[in-house]
Amino acid sequence: MDALNNIKESIRELAGYASPPQQEVRAKLNQNESPFDVPISVKRELAHAMVDLHWNRYPRYMPFELREKLSRWISIEPERILLGNGSNQLYQTFVSAVLRPGDKVLYSPPTFSLYEIFARVCEADLVAVPMTEDFDFSYDDFLSA
Repeated sequence: MDALNNIKESIRELAGYASPPQQEVRAKLNQNESPFDVPISVKRELAHAMVDLHWNRYPRYMPFELREKLSRWISIEPERILLGNGSNQLYQTFVSAVLRPGDKVLYSPPTFSLYEIFARVCEADLVAVPMTEDFDFSYDDFLSA
């Protein structure tokens, strides 16, 4: 029995994620990284705080205290705030909840590669709507698609 036969064809057809060589660039804008490191004083404070954590337990799935503080700061209900471990997790959670096989996903290449990858995983139909020559979005082209 070939274990790959248990993997959806839409997954087997995916090319792996590729990013540019990391050491050759000062700022990795494709990953929203800052070219500046965190100050050593902040690193020391965080390291000191980690000593008191329970390392044998998973963190809370939803950090309710952070959500409450954010809701007060931006004046919206905490139930309207979704937190995650970066945009990849939030986007994957969203598409997993709403996309069905055959749903259409419009996107404008070149763009974030995970839009296409997660849509393929969900077996959605991808519809590429190219950007204009000046890298703008064409409202009419999106409506037509």
